[in-house]
Amino acid sequence: MVRRPAFEEGAAWEIRQQAEGWRAFRSRVVGGSWPDVRLVGYDPLKVDSAPLEGFFIRLAALSVPVSPLNGRAGVDGTSFQLAAFDLFCEWRVSWWEEPPPQWEGFGRIATEMVALFATAEIDCN
Repeated sequence: MVRRPAFEEGAAWEIRQQAEGWRAFRSRVVGGSWPDVRLVGYDPLKVDSAPLEGFFIRLAALSVPVSPLNGRAGVDGTSFQLAAFDLFCEWRVSWWEEPPPQWEGFGRIATEMVALFATAEIDCN
């Protein structure tokens, strides 16, 4: 997930399923044009595995229309991107400030993810 506010540094978080469970990692957004942002760093975070698995299960269970057009536009604000992928397929959705009404599920999960990751400490082990 990528969160990029207009006037402050953005962040990207990745959730990975590993042999020992689900792990979260954080990178800083340092540039690039949206949605192709440049990331720096890859810090493991101290986050329990259960909520990370829960995010994945809830995202995988969403059923949404592929036509997100809602007629909104803006300049300043926060951009978001959620993506899921494996070796053979992927999906990626992006929105500005608030997701379209038909993508409300993405928005709820993204808000919960930002709240959890914003307070997580770096795992130095």
